[in-house]
Amino acid sequence: MPIFPIRSIQRIKSSWPLLLLVVFLISDAIYSYNQHLHANIDGDLSSLVAPSNEYKKVLEDPFGFQVLKTKEMYPATNRHFAHYFTYVYFRKVPLWLQTFMTPVESLYSSAALAKSLIQTGLIIMLAAFISLPFSLNYKNTIYAAVLVTPFFQAAGFHEYMGVIDRSVSYTFFYALPSLLLLIFFFPYYKAAVEGRFQFHPVVKALWPLFIFILAFHGPLSPPVLLVVCSLTILCLFLKNWSAHTGVSVPERIKKSLFSINPFLLFSFSLAIVVSLYSFYIGTYNLENTWSEKTLSERYMLLFSGIRLGLLTFSNGIFPVILLVLINFSLLKNHKDSIVINKTSYILGFILIFSLLYMFMLPMGGYRSYRPYILRRDTLQPVLLGLYMAWGITSLYILKNAARFQWRKYGYLLIFIPVIYTILDPSRHFNECEKNILKQISESDSDCIRISDKCTVMQWEVTGNCEATHCQSIMLEHWRITPSRTNYYYEEPYEAQANE
Repeated sequence: MPIFPIRSIQRIKSSWPLLLLVVFLISDAIYSYNQHLHANIDGDLSSLVAPSNEYKKVLEDPFGFQVLKTKEMYPATNRHFAHYFTYVYFRKVPLWLQTFMTPVESLYSSAALAKSLIQTGLIIMLAAFISLPFSLNYKNTIYAAVLVTPFFQAAGFHEYMGVIDRSVSYTFFYALPSLLLLIFFFPYYKAAVEGRFQFHPVVKALWPLFIFILAFHGPLSPPVLLVVCSLTILCLFLKNWSAHTGVSVPERIKKSLFSINPFLLFSFSLAIVVSLYSFYIGTYNLENTWSEKTLSERYMLLFSGIRLGLLTFSNGIFPVILLVLINFSLLKNHKDSIVINKTSYILGFILIFSLLYMFMLPMGGYRSYRPYILRRDTLQPVLLGLYMAWGITSLYILKNAARFQWRKYGYLLIFIPVIYTILDPSRHFNECEKNILKQISESDSDCIRISDKCTVMQWEVTGNCEATHCQSIMLEHWRITPSRTNYYYEEPYEAQANE
């Protein structure tokens, strides 16, 4: 009798491709951490964590009740939890990491750690959404994760595909709420796919509270909640409407509405109301007045953004859109499959959501640093929907390639993630900034002149020490300097601004 049974050898042979995929995912996670480690500290972080006088108000008033009383305008009126999580994390984590690294290194490591954890969470949740229509097991989840991981671009196609922003502040304001939204919606998505609700009673009681955190966490959550919840209720209502015939119109409306799962109807209705309230509080956001453009001008810029950002090869998104369309054209001839029917419904929902969401974007105001409305941050829900569509259609083709004679095309689908991985090189953005921080940490002066041509924890250069007040507070808190140390830039010269 052989030492290793034949069945065990066959099992090892059949599992080695899966092990290679796991190695790929681990390697990509390490590589991504290294990419995040070499990003600048953005110009907003110090004012958020110090915090500046302007941002103290949003930290003190989570739900904007003071706005209702006084009608006062101040920055970020409906973004409390994004500010709060950023404040708590960067007040504590850099100091914890100083147990085994220098203060300067701990600052960059804490930012990279936050980005990596959020990125990993997003990949796991996307993989769960993708694999669920087929079967939520570890094999399908690994395949799905491999399909979407390379689209998390830190350098190559970062301008439009960078779900994890090089700015760690933007990561907390956009990628983190995106992760929380995926977690919030997953039980409802699971119920839609499987046809039954499964909520632990305690979780069910607490789940609606999630809505208040989401609605007041950054600019993405309220419009996403509003569109997804409204669209879901409308779809279910219309489905029930077609089923309840032969009764009066009022009775038909009543039956169509209350045939919807009571918990879904309650929680989604609550999400709609709270999101509308958040929108109202957001109209008092002082940041919306910093760059004025009319609504019609903003819509014209949005159309330009769609053309430049989504419909050109140079930004990396258009090839993914084309591949999803090709995948769907291959699948549409197999409507007899239950999985295909579910997939078609999911893809249709993603498409309608994406169009409605983009239509709402100009209503959120204009920012000069986002000239065409669409960018990696505002586009994030659409990107995640596109990656989900790519993953679902690709996974179906890969699982059924032999059956439908798509084996050669399946090889192309495997090759696409490899291409996007290669096109996302590691770049060192923060070498100049780190060198200056080390110089500041070694200086005895309380106001230092900087001659290097790069910004330090700022968006643009400043010519006086008073302008780095919040930076000096945080440098002292992070133990980079022993006391308050301001700095200014030697002029005249053009500095390389933080991205």
